Amino acid sequence: MPQGNLAERIRAAGAGIGGFFTPTGFGTELAKHGDGSPKETREIDGRMYVYETPIHADLALIKAERGDRWAT
Repeated sequence: MPQGNLAERIRAAGAGIGGFFTPTGFGTELAKHGDGSPKETREIDGRMYVYETPIHADLALIKAERGDRWAT
């Protein structure tokens, strides 16, 4: 999976978006599910797109110099 698609799939889940169409990967093996079945595709303004579903993250990595443990 391309890095941009990965980042957008995680962002989409955090934003509550059910999925999105991207031109990245159309016509390649990336346009298939893990079992080999094709993903949904759609032509928008003459360009072909692949539908990607969101990825719900189980954790977040946070870097900070200081933190307030009582902050909500």
